[in-house]
Amino acid sequence: MPKLKTAEIQGIQVCKQAHAYWADRFERRKDQFGREYFWLSGEFADMDQRPDTDLQALKNGFVSVVPTHFDLTSYETLEQMNNWKI
Repeated sequence: MPKLKTAEIQGIQVCKQAHAYWADRFERRKDQFGREYFWLSGEFADMDQRPDTDLQALKNGFVSVVPTHFDLTSYETLEQMNNWKI
């Protein structure tokens, strides 16, 4: 969702996920009692300027919808291993 008022949203775009990442940094700090803790901070690295990505849609005032899936199974290896004689 873009950081805009509802009336300012340009519409919805179905797009690709951009290649971007957070360059994490941990800052050592102390609280009011002198106890040390670490604060996660960093900078966002958006190197992907393709026009059909979620980040470009957001920059242009659109809600971005990115269909995703996550499956790291190596189906070729799985098939080979299922043929082993154990």
